[in-house]
Amino acid sequence: MSAKPESALNFANLSMHRIRIMDISTAQALFEDCAATLRVRYGMGQWGIATTARQIERTMVDRQVMLVHYLGVCVATFTVMRTSPSWYPLERFSHPDAKATYLTNVCVMPSFQGRGVGRWCIGRACEIAVRQGATTLRSDVYTEITEAVHFAHNVGFTWCAEVMYANHSHWLCEIPVTQ
Repeated sequence: MSAKPESALNFANLSMHRIRIMDISTAQALFEDCAATLRVRYGMGQWGIATTARQIERTMVDRQVMLVHYLGVCVATFTVMRTSPSWYPLERFSHPDAKATYLTNVCVMPSFQGRGVGRWCIGRACEIAVRQGATTLRSDVYTEITEAVHFAHNVGFTWCAEVMYANHSHWLCEIPVTQ
């Protein structure tokens, strides 16, 4: 699944579309590539349970699972949804009653990490949130994955609370989106 990226990305060559049934194996391969990297770096691969075709198919029914391509190669995925993940304690966000869109499963192919693809994905997720009438985009970050913590901070997320879920510590975070 790994592709050798050019030395500098031309963001005009990035495109995005909502996942289709025919894309499930591509998404599975991307999740597995990212999970393998997390297993090596941190001893964890949180997408291990989400990579079955059936799980992805169920997810795409009520959520917008987006695939991002660079020159025809799938390099990232992310999911946005209008309802919060069941384990989010909404009262821990800065404005619990704000109309929010939720961002999950941000995954960038390891060979494309650190090249602006994740930032581009956050921008597209914010655009989707605005179209949904939200005023904030909410997410969570595994506190153990230092690159993800730094990335979320660098793209403008603010920390709301640290919570435990599935034996891992997560930072709940949010970023305002403008209408």
